[in-house]
Amino acid sequence: MFKESELSTGDIIDGEYSRLTGQVTAETNAVFTFRNSQGDSFSRQKKAGEPYFLLDTGQFYKSFKVKVLDDGFVIQAETIKEDGTDLLKFGKILGLTNESRNEIIKAILPTVIEETRKAIRG
Repeated sequence: MFKESELSTGDIIDGEYSRLTGQVTAETNAVFTFRNSQGDSFSRQKKAGEPYFLLDTGQFYKSFKVKVLDDGFVIQAETIKEDGTDLLKFGKILGLTNESRNEIIKAILPTVIEETRKAIRG
């Protein structure tokens, strides 16, 4: 979502930064940085006409948790900002795109295969 302003559906977040926001961001040289769990860092600036990426304070991104279930997992996050705005108004912001699902499958498949082989062998 941060890198591409993309919802879990693959659609782009509805809404874009205003000319004023872009101007303030440029004048203050404000850069917003997100670091994922693998340590990769991504930076963006808010530019007029570009879609929201929903990072101001970082609290929303820091609130993400994954709850593991027997048959999958659920992504949870605090979507209500301090001013009362619910970020869910932008669409399906919690979830994975098909591309992200495929990346996870690719990453965990060797472990799943190995663990399955161990279980079969006893």
